[in-house]
Amino acid sequence: MQRWWNDVWQEGRDDLVAELVADPYVRHGASATVRRNHQELRDDLRQFQRVLHHPTVTIDDAAYADDKVWSRVTMEGLNRETGEMRTVSWLQVHRLENDKIAESWMLYANGIDWR
Repeated sequence: MQRWWNDVWQEGRDDLVAELVADPYVRHGASATVRRNHQELRDDLRQFQRVLHHPTVTIDDAAYADDKVWSRVTMEGLNRETGEMRTVSWLQVHRLENDKIAESWMLYANGIDWR
């Protein structure tokens, strides 16, 4: 999970998706549940990088139980569309399968810093 947050999200290393994420990957969010193959997930990550470019990622809290990792994470980065700094706070649960992220449940809040 450390590599997911630091290498993929903070450093923008979407080339690590195949190493860290199962194919297919299922993401549950407030707007929908989606299934993504590796390329689709890489495309999603690139879109996110447009609105939160090279964010500073802080893992504020994490807990592990069986095949699940619960995380509270804060990201701060440049919104390339507005030129302003942006903060996003996340609550996420990741389910691991064969040491890869297979499924995620996420809730996020824009402009709120839960640290």
